[in-house]
Amino acid sequence: MLNAFTGILGGLTVFSYMGYTAKSLGLPDVSALPLTGIDLAFIAYPTALTLLPFPSFWAILFFLMLIFLGLDTQFAFVECISGTLEDEKLSIGGVQLKPIVQRILICLAIIIGGLPLLTDVSLHLLKLYDTFSMDAPLTGVVTIEIFIYSMDYSLERLANDIKAKTDQIVPRFIIFLLDKVSLPLYTILFLVALYSLIFHDTVGLPIWAAFLGWSLTLIPFGVILSLIHI
Repeated sequence: MLNAFTGILGGLTVFSYMGYTAKSLGLPDVSALPLTGIDLAFIAYPTALTLLPFPSFWAILFFLMLIFLGLDTQFAFVECISGTLEDEKLSIGGVQLKPIVQRILICLAIIIGGLPLLTDVSLHLLKLYDTFSMDAPLTGVVTIEIFIYSMDYSLERLANDIKAKTDQIVPRFIIFLLDKVSLPLYTILFLVALYSLIFHDTVGLPIWAAFLGWSLTLIPFGVILSLIHI
């Protein structure tokens, strides 16, 4: 709930400032402003902070927030990958790696993967990552997860396991939403995101950029297929 309301507050802040800017510049509407995607966070929001009293103070807080958000995301990211590797008991050369070694290797891989973002084309790469590694992969993976839970594990069993381990009763309407609403909803969202990716985002891209982008999109599905094979 806190995350959702924070997103709503951020959206209201950014788009209200964009409306103010459009009116100040004499533009017909907000769509005339050349700000989309990550520009909203790194241009519109910091610029809006300059209109507040003590703008330097608010700017420092804003970028500290971005730093802590990034660190928090990396903790969850590393633990997710490491937990999956530990569950699958994967090994290298017949030797199973210790958890601490796994985490070190994962962090090194993330650092190496982030090095291109320090080059002169970092902004273009960031926009490419943001376009191809967000909507379609996330909604697709969530759709597959819901399908597997509902078909193989069963949501009733999940609710019983949650009650047994945490002594928390899952409300019936949550089970209903997961069972009857979530799968068709996320399937539609995935198809819409995939359609937008194919017929809008890929159009006009160089071949190398389209190849890199679709590789990012297909990586999660390749990982799922490899885990199913294992």
